[in-house]
Amino acid sequence: MMDMDPTTQNPEPIDPITNVTETIAPATNGRTAPQPVASYLHTFLLVVLMIFMAYLSAKGFAMKQASGEGQDQAFHIGKYLPTLIWQWALFGIVYAGIKKQGVKLKDIIGGWWKDIEDFLLDIVIAFGFFVTALITLALLQKLLLPPEAMDASTRIKSMAPIAPHSFLDLGMFILVAITAGIVEETVFRGYFQKQFSALTGSALIGIVLSAALFGSGHVYQGKMMAVVLGFYGLMFGVMAHFRRNLRPGMIAHIVQDSFSGSMLFFLTRHPDLLEKAKHM
Repeated sequence: MMDMDPTTQNPEPIDPITNVTETIAPATNGRTAPQPVASYLHTFLLVVLMIFMAYLSAKGFAMKQASGEGQDQAFHIGKYLPTLIWQWALFGIVYAGIKKQGVKLKDIIGGWWKDIEDFLLDIVIAFGFFVTALITLALLQKLLLPPEAMDASTRIKSMAPIAPHSFLDLGMFILVAITAGIVEETVFRGYFQKQFSALTGSALIGIVLSAALFGSGHVYQGKMMAVVLGFYGLMFGVMAHFRRNLRPGMIAHIVQDSFSGSMLFFLTRHPDLLEKAKHM
């Protein structure tokens, strides 16, 4: 009669050829610890460079505001060209760092679209994020910014140095928006978020640190706006973490910046509408 006592049974199979017990590896949950995508020295130097550039950007923006440079409505390619050069230089630095580590760009982005359904899903997610971000940022600005800063005419005046005044300006602004959507999502939500997560061993800390660095890059708009945009970066980071790719973030980022530039363009060309709105 067969012995059914479980204590006497051998749960591990025996190879019939070698008569050696095979070891069964324990099941895993499929999750692995975050891995660095570049050397930490590369990341440290890049962080230092970005903080320095944020400082220069803030100083330069303040000088333009003080000189009234934004009142000139003629087209100047130099208004946006430095931003385009810096963005793609930043992309190149990140690409060189990950390539040296043996990491592919598609691994940073999270792969490309597999089919039309995958593409449409990212469009839907990006649209939902865009609407949610508009509401969230409006509430945060209401809470953190002084009442006078919320005035539309004040906001337009403060953003005058980068506001588009002509159709050529608007075209360049949208080009900058497309560049920012691709580059900033790759750099912050791809490179930095993965690096900080690997360094700290925590995805949450990686998201927070990347968002803080993103916010610091917008300090030229004011300290409180840097905090608001840091939270904006946090939202992008959470979406990238759960979606496991940067595609909807890139789409939403491009749409958000293009929308903001288009609104600036429209309101600078029709300042009378602001006055009418105040008396409504």
